[in-house]
Amino acid sequence: MIEIRNVTKVYPQTEVHALQNLSVKIEKGEFVFLIGATGAGKSTLMKLLLREEVADDGQVLINGQDVKKLRGRNIPKFRRGIGVVFQDFRLLPDRTVYENIAFAMQVVGASPRKIRHIVPQVLSLVGLEDKADAKPGQLSGGEQQRVSMARALVNNPPLLIADEPTGNLDPETSDEIMELLERINRLGTTVLVATHARELVNRMQKRVLTLEKGRLIRDAEQGGYQLV
Repeated sequence: MIEIRNVTKVYPQTEVHALQNLSVKIEKGEFVFLIGATGAGKSTLMKLLLREEVADDGQVLINGQDVKKLRGRNIPKFRRGIGVVFQDFRLLPDRTVYENIAFAMQVVGASPRKIRHIVPQVLSLVGLEDKADAKPGQLSGGEQQRVSMARALVNNPPLLIADEPTGNLDPETSDEIMELLERINRLGTTVLVATHARELVNRMQKRVLTLEKGRLIRDAEQGGYQLV
């Protein structure tokens, strides 16, 4: 699913080595946490996976495709195969929950009939069937994050990337979001979560990749949140 081969990324303006000779492989269907202190390289790795940045050296492969070799016109199509969940939700405030999710299908050319069929299913998956007509401002933070997750899933991507998905949420709601991510993973989606949520990582006992100053310093199967 994901293979990072000897990847180095340097930002010349600041001479920061964001990633240094990083190699890691994530198999299809895995649930993996990515942890590390601020500046460890987590955000840079996420940007490489989404082709928002390109590596200076090495390869980033997703489903065998070298992301760096993508031509500009093919990048939007490539990104449609990756669901992304952000800390700040990034919902359209003037649209309803249903419309926010439907919009993600409209941009890929889905038919109105397919949208009417799929959106209620995804709303049911995230437990928001009764919020379809609400605007984001009428929802709690946890509900907004569920909408964000539904939007990320509506086109059935094989890979879901979540960047600090519980960063703005209280502990109880964070637990609910992680349980939902685990349920999504059980349905077959590969899940990669970057987080500082120490307690959640320790409790869930999934594979944990630890970055430090751009290097992979720990790869623990069923590990916990541990910086060494």
